[in-house]
Amino acid sequence: MRRVAAKGSSVKSTFVRNIMSSPIIAVNPEETLEDALKTMATNKVKRLVVVDEDGLVGIISITDIAKALAEKAGRFSSLFNVFLRQSSPPKDIYA
Repeated sequence: MRRVAAKGSSVKSTFVRNIMSSPIIAVNPEETLEDALKTMATNKVKRLVVVDEDGLVGIISITDIAKALAEKAGRFSSLFNVFLRQSSPPKDIYA
């Protein structure tokens, strides 16, 4: 939409081929998030097409990756806090 608006074009008369990014940068669904981030950085894109041998599987964005990493960090933080609570020495040990 930004490209259409920037050109002052009409949505009704603009063809996708005239505004789409090219070439398409794709990844395999078995790639790691780290690999996807490297691919995004290398190609200066914020979205990747995900394809397998049967074709399109989906699209992953930098926002999707950020959410996944934040969720993972949150789970790690929760587990770490549980570990700390269970690992605390008795309060009177230093008395």
